[in-house]
Amino acid sequence: MKNSEVFLSTYQEIEEYFQRELESNHHLRFYEMVKRMKKKSAAVRRYEFDLREYADLRNAITHGNMGEDVAIAEPHDKVVEKLQQIKNQIVAPPAITKVVNHEVKTIDGSMRLSDALGLMKEHGYGQLPVYEKEQYQGIFNGEILMRWLRLNHTKEVLKMNQVTVDEIIESDPSQSHQVIFKSRAASVLEIQETVERYTDKKYNLQAIIITENGKSTEKPLTIITSADLPVIFE
Repeated sequence: MKNSEVFLSTYQEIEEYFQRELESNHHLRFYEMVKRMKKKSAAVRRYEFDLREYADLRNAITHGNMGEDVAIAEPHDKVVEKLQQIKNQIVAPPAITKVVNHEVKTIDGSMRLSDALGLMKEHGYGQLPVYEKEQYQGIFNGEILMRWLRLNHTKEVLKMNQVTVDEIIESDPSQSHQVIFKSRAASVLEIQETVERYTDKKYNLQAIIITENGKSTEKPLTIITSADLPVIFE
């Protein structure tokens, strides 16, 4: 099959997908569909410029036809491969749970600091989401512990078997700006967007917790931390 045939077929798959998602019934131009799909798809936002360029190339190929099976231009192999990759990201984006699927250990806020640290040491956990029944309360990790220790540096004695995790996370005013919840259907590109948007000093993103529907009242399915970024952005 010629590159032009593969290109046009792939382009048509993207176009038809947009039409289904937007229920456009062929009334919208491709440029307009890209504009509207940006609001729904991280992949379209990421590849908006490429999609517009491919729309121009598609017009150049099809408008120059001298017959049904003849095109005046043949796209380069890399162009066709790139469009196919973009189509896969748009039509069937890989879910983040296919890439990151860690076991998540949650704890109750009444757990003693000594027990929480022992749990982290025994299992190698870096983050422990804290829940009261089924409601997320905060997250416990080394960074938050260090901030708490700095706040309490004047105390003469620190008894780790008497301090609770609740006391530590409740003393941290930035708890609400440290965790983002996403659904299990979130794509890898969507998670990339989230990391890029929130990883800064003001937000102090510690983790992204994946649940069934992205709600803080649901059981965590997996957790994404800075250690996972090389895999997510590879």
